[in-house]
Amino acid sequence: MDSFNLSPQRPPQPQYSTDRPSLDEELERSTAVRQFTPEPLRKEEPKSTQTSSSEPTSDATKKPKSTKAKKPKSTTEASVRKTRWFFTTLPLFLLGGAMLWAAFPPLSIWPLAWVAPALWIYLIRPRRMPGWRPYLMITIVAFGFWMALFQGIRLAHWGTALGWPFLSAYLALYPLFFIWISRVAVHRLRVPLIFAAPIVWVGLELLRGHALTGFSMALLAHTQAGMPILIQVSDLAGGYTLSFAIIAVAACFARVVPCGEKRWAWWPALPIVAIVGATAGYGHFRLNETLPEDNRSAKVALIQGSIDTVFDGVDRSEGTFSQYLQITDDATAEHTDLDWVVWPESMFAYPMLESADDPQVPAGMNKAPDDVKKHCLDSQRFFAQRAEDVVRGAQRTRNVPALVGASVASFGEDEFRHYNTAFWMGYDERDRHVEVLRYDKMHPVMFGEYIPLGDVFPVLYDLTPLSTGLSIGDRPAAFYAGDLRFAPSICFENTVPHLIRRQIAQLSEHDLPPDALVTITNDGWFKGSTILDFHAFCGVFRAVENRKPMLIAANTGISAVIDGNGHVQQAGPRRETTYLVAEVRPDGRQSLYTTIGDWPAVGCLALTGIVALIGFGAWFFEKPNAPAEESPKKTS
Repeated sequence: MDSFNLSPQRPPQPQYSTDRPSLDEELERSTAVRQFTPEPLRKEEPKSTQTSSSEPTSDATKKPKSTKAKKPKSTTEASVRKTRWFFTTLPLFLLGGAMLWAAFPPLSIWPLAWVAPALWIYLIRPRRMPGWRPYLMITIVAFGFWMALFQGIRLAHWGTALGWPFLSAYLALYPLFFIWISRVAVHRLRVPLIFAAPIVWVGLELLRGHALTGFSMALLAHTQAGMPILIQVSDLAGGYTLSFAIIAVAACFARVVPCGEKRWAWWPALPIVAIVGATAGYGHFRLNETLPEDNRSAKVALIQGSIDTVFDGVDRSEGTFSQYLQITDDATAEHTDLDWVVWPESMFAYPMLESADDPQVPAGMNKAPDDVKKHCLDSQRFFAQRAEDVVRGAQRTRNVPALVGASVASFGEDEFRHYNTAFWMGYDERDRHVEVLRYDKMHPVMFGEYIPLGDVFPVLYDLTPLSTGLSIGDRPAAFYAGDLRFAPSICFENTVPHLIRRQIAQLSEHDLPPDALVTITNDGWFKGSTILDFHAFCGVFRAVENRKPMLIAANTGISAVIDGNGHVQQAGPRRETTYLVAEVRPDGRQSLYTTIGDWPAVGCLALTGIVALIGFGAWFFEKPNAPAEESPKKTS
């Protein structure tokens, strides 16, 4: 009879594949190898002295218990299985999104912005994100977040209602990339979480401000627009500075909570106190410093009408012009020493038509070139008459220069162009005519002034109220009012920080440094929704970033007078007619952001791009392996 082999069996060794494992597999495998220990050997029972060693015992017929070592489970897999439902991807990202939405208007609970991202950042910490299809869940929740935040876009026209979900889907990619790239930095490159998260976030915010002509509305820092002591750091590297600080604090909060084998950690309280203290301390210093002495000023009236933008085929040009002219007459009658009146975008409702000697007539316009030239001359005469009504008025004792918004149709020799323009108008007493200067908008609005791929597929414009895309201006402008020089912007141009900074730099290079900024905008598209708040917040940050007062004249609101510290000194109501009169004085301080621009944020974007390339390369070359996020592979 064969004797049973009671010697302990050697436990199976971990098998290593020649293929490079994926990130999560590699982390699981390395953890399992470090923690693997074979089962202790079973001690043999002492043999009876009455039984011969050559004969089997009475239990010899029984099957011996196997001494084969069980396959150890990786700590990652075990921790994922033990994760409570609340700490999985969907509820964490959903709650974080809801809290961040509440930090923006209409609720504007600004402290939530410092905490809400921590729930998203927590998902960066586990070696495997818990929950079913985590990246899909992130994308769906992010899409819903942007849909809720920008619901006011749908109110303009059914064409923009179609653009609303497209814009939300595009913006939903940024939280997705934030989580993925941050996980690559933390788990593959071993970058500390409190550094990786803010660098990636700022890099993606900068990318959002440039991609597809840029969309920098509702940045994370904008949740703090009502807290002047916190937003002063924006003059260092733009609003991105405050976004960096907020995400760094949120990452510290996320690091406090236990995750996997890591227990509660209290050391992140130190950087939290340091970051918030430094931000508030710098703000206190800037708010209380003495401004350089400068006696120059300009007294300006911002004219705010209330005319919703509708597309029903009815011509409302005369009614629009009459309403704004009446408000202007009221303002100039009460304030006889005004230096300037400012109308919003498009409220000078009569377009300027201009023609070359041999104009290019657009297809569909059944007119000969000579007829087009005559029509343009007639239009220019009518435009000049209406401009004189604005500048001189019927009951005024003195002429008041004006800044108004109107459109320009240019029949050039090569092509037809359409501009969105700000006109400076002043009356020349000697020659007894209206002098007109102009600034053509340089940054068109996606879905509002152009349709992506509309030049390739013109049929897309048939789905919107736009007949064609907006032509782009080629230079900034500086207009005088009183003793000051103003740099104008139109509509959503003031939502783009690098555009305003670049215009200031270009004007300064030509010895025309502006003393203040002015934005004219028609927000009647959005029917008084929170889009008006988001737009006004951008004006606050442009004022602080460049240390220059900002004036906003907005149809349907929110018109505003903002000083160089970001204080909103006056604000107009929503969807009501009014005018704001302000004595504007230059700030006089220098801004580091105006000097160096977005280079710190560019550095964050460069690092983000490098990490993304590393993560993409790892995914591309390791994709034959089973994806650890979806089907975890047990370690032997």
